[in-house]
Amino acid sequence: MIALLLFFFIRQRIVLSVSFSTTSGIGDETNKYSLSVSPVAENLCAQLDTKRLIMSALPVIGKHSLTHTLTPMHCLPSPSALLATTMDYIIDTEGDMLLIVEECSGNLHLDLVQKESSTPAALPLGPTSDAQAVDELALISTQSLSPPRLALDNVSSAVNSGQLVTFAKTVMLKIRVSSKHLTLASSYFRQRLAPETADHRPVEKDVVPACVEDVDALLIMLDIIHGQTRKVPRLINFKKLFMIAVLVEHYECVEAMEAFAEVWTENLKGEIPLKYSEDLVKWIGIAWIFRLESLFQKTTRTAIRRCTGPISAMDVPIPLALIEEIEYSRQSTVDDIVDRLFRRINWELMPDTNLYCCGDCDAMVLGVLVRQLKIHELYPLPLPPFRGISVDYLLQTLTTLPEPRCYELVHSICGKLSKCHLMPKAKDLVEKVEKEVTGLVLRNAHF
Repeated sequence: MIALLLFFFIRQRIVLSVSFSTTSGIGDETNKYSLSVSPVAENLCAQLDTKRLIMSALPVIGKHSLTHTLTPMHCLPSPSALLATTMDYIIDTEGDMLLIVEECSGNLHLDLVQKESSTPAALPLGPTSDAQAVDELALISTQSLSPPRLALDNVSSAVNSGQLVTFAKTVMLKIRVSSKHLTLASSYFRQRLAPETADHRPVEKDVVPACVEDVDALLIMLDIIHGQTRKVPRLINFKKLFMIAVLVEHYECVEAMEAFAEVWTENLKGEIPLKYSEDLVKWIGIAWIFRLESLFQKTTRTAIRRCTGPISAMDVPIPLALIEEIEYSRQSTVDDIVDRLFRRINWELMPDTNLYCCGDCDAMVLGVLVRQLKIHELYPLPLPPFRGISVDYLLQTLTTLPEPRCYELVHSICGKLSKCHLMPKAKDLVEKVEKEVTGLVLRNAHF
């Protein structure tokens, strides 16, 4: 069996090492090649949005004629039969640093190290046997990074015995970058690469935010920082846009990314939720991070009108003050509407000298109004902080309340010609909210 090494390029500068074997036929008349791809290669190619793997081999060994058979990706051999795979991404061919991406316990870890001029771009972190490398590479799933699993019995026994339980780290990618570009675009890297002094000691490794599980999001950000704009896609999906935004906030390089952010969000504007959801909060985060005024106002307006309590921003890097401002606006608007209901009910409870119509009509209006509010769980009237109640729910309820039957049952007796209404100024209230609740203004934010 002969192990050959192929090098080919993915996305212009990804180098992938692939092993394949030859098997001699009877009498050495033919040699059938089976090209094997490591699961890590398949996973990273999927993450890098690679449409197709282009593989080639020279079909000449000695004087024998060869028949080539390409094994489909979904029919690949088991990982134990493959050699280790190393992937490099060269952003700057003259880069002086290596950004090493590792996976450990389901999280991505970044380590920035100096690249020696006499060594290649791919620097192994230490001697690793083929079997060990294959076992570590197998930890990466096809679509996302899953934490290594240890048997519960082994973990519990290790803890009980006082042993330190560690998880294996897998080197996923080694990226050649330029310290000059990183420090110009990112205040994080500027501080990270500052010389060590008595007052400053750089962090050795960085843990990427947990919601970032796509290596391609990191590569897109680095390509833009290094001016490799032709490699940057103009159309990406929402999930990737959010991960890029989180990385931009984490590495403090928003100024370098703003132009592309405007293009991406414009292409995805049809996907912006019109109801409160987890994705809406992420859109608020995207608008906040990239300082997109129109998007910020639109998404915060939806949140103020549609949410029923403080928004949940567990994985979204937005300031607590912004969450509080959205909640304050929601409560203020709801309080104004509830106050209108309170005054309407009190008016109907006034003595007969202040009748809205006549005694019989007022009694009927009051009864119908209270009963309808009770049906919609709005009576007794809600109190701050108005949990479970949205602005739009209140407006929809008030504008769809059935009108009392005063005109046909009472007015013919009391001689009134006009009709009675449960909420006479409901439409005016809706117009007032539409005019006043327009979302937060980013330039006025003081968070």
